Amino acid sequence: MPEIRHPPIETIEDALTFKIARFAAINAADGAVIFSKALGLTLNEWRVLGLVGAHQPVTLAQIAARLLMDKGQLSRLLRGLLARGLLTSETRLADARQSDLCLSAEGVMLHQRGLAIVQDRNDEVVAPFNPIELDQFMALLDRLMLYNEELVAKAGNL
Repeated sequence: MPEIRHPPIETIEDALTFKIARFAAINAADGAVIFSKALGLTLNEWRVLGLVGAHQPVTLAQIAARLLMDKGQLSRLLRGLLARGLLTSETRLADARQSDLCLSAEGVMLHQRGLAIVQDRNDEVVAPFNPIELDQFMALLDRLMLYNEELVAKAGNL
């Protein structure tokens, strides 16, 4: 039996997974307001636009895997972003059943504005840390995410 490393959990609020989920929910609620006011996008639209900008050209399946989002929901978001002229879609040369998604010129401008907002917001979020603590936290979070992605993949849940 593996050694227990997590501090004792007496209530759900003691669980790391609950704390992370609550932290994410707090920031998602705040982000929804910020992105709606500043960019006219929902938080999910921003996330899709941001991932297309980060990985273009990218397919719907690749975005869905990264966001852990239902392909039907993602497809509706993509249709809206395409209709607004923020994304372009071209048939993938290697596989005509898939489309490559890229940012349009307008999408690039919105993406750049969004990244500036994200930078400012994240500067606020990590303000309690000093630079060394922030570097350590980011490294630990990256390590924890990679390990948990591997655990879930092994279980066949990703």
